[in-house]
Amino acid sequence: MKYLKYPLILALFAFVQMAQATCTMSLITAKSSSYSNNVFTSTFRVDFPQHDLTDICTVDNTNSKSIINLDGTTNNNYNLTDVVVTTYPNGFLTTDTHCWCNNTTGSPTTCNINIYGTNNTKAVSVNNYGVAFKKCFDTPSVYYELTYKWTLRSGTATSVKYCPSLKSTQNGTTTNDGNTLTASGTNCATSLPSTPTCALKVPSYVSLRSVKPVATAGTTLSASKAEVAIQLIDCTNNTGSSKTPRITFSDAGGRTTSCTLQNKAEAAYAAAAEIALFSDAALNTAICLNNTASNNLSYTAIANGSTVASQTKSIWAAITNTNANAVGAVQGSLMVKLDYL
Repeated sequence: MKYLKYPLILALFAFVQMAQATCTMSLITAKSSSYSNNVFTSTFRVDFPQHDLTDICTVDNTNSKSIINLDGTTNNNYNLTDVVVTTYPNGFLTTDTHCWCNNTTGSPTTCNINIYGTNNTKAVSVNNYGVAFKKCFDTPSVYYELTYKWTLRSGTATSVKYCPSLKSTQNGTTTNDGNTLTASGTNCATSLPSTPTCALKVPSYVSLRSVKPVATAGTTLSASKAEVAIQLIDCTNNTGSSKTPRITFSDAGGRTTSCTLQNKAEAAYAAAAEIALFSDAALNTAICLNNTASNNLSYTAIANGSTVASQTKSIWAAITNTNANAVGAVQGSLMVKLDYL
């Protein structure tokens, strides 16, 4: 038995060494992301399965080109403006400067993190908007949340994805400990627009044909009709689901009590007539402005991730007598609103 004693001691020693805490990251997980006022904010959970009170870890953002558009191209129209570290009940206090520090300047810097007591500190190098931290209390497991804020230039596409490549290093009692880990797939943070992007093209002015009035009040004068083409151009949908463009019509003058457009011709020359709208050239199906069931026009749905060059639908406008033998000018103003279902 005495011949086994030394190998057993070596085996136990090896086991203890393997069980020591480290600054090696095991997982990066996207928690949330948002895009507002040209600022893209993303929060990631970074797990350290082995981590104790003597470890001081730094995590640097080593991949400064890791924001990409959803079409896969690199998006260079941004600046990393801030990085913040937070955590939950696992022995880490963001309000205690002896437990963490960050670098919001983007230049190499150092900070002091307390290791064993108030008289012992460790200078920690922090680069590339990185953070450094250690546990303040002994707990069985630790994870941290890192929030990155990127400022994008105006006009930059909001459909972006961020897959951070983080480098973790040990600055505590051991050296050369840590790793580089890059998020991928669902662990990347994405920011999707709430709606597709479509250019709306409508004529600014449409002329109806001049016609003779008729003796029957309420008659639609079909000879006066004119087609109004409403076109959607270069529609791109990256919202995460299929979206259906919809046009809603209303009286631009604000009237909500009538089916037709209010006659806004100069009173001295105005006819006792108004402009009615229809969704078909035969003028059989009226677009009633005060009826939510008929005051809209839907286009073909746009699948997620697709682009549609053009979609066009037409409506028809025609004069409607409100009194018999109405004579004079007729003019209306139509409001066109685009949204997505």
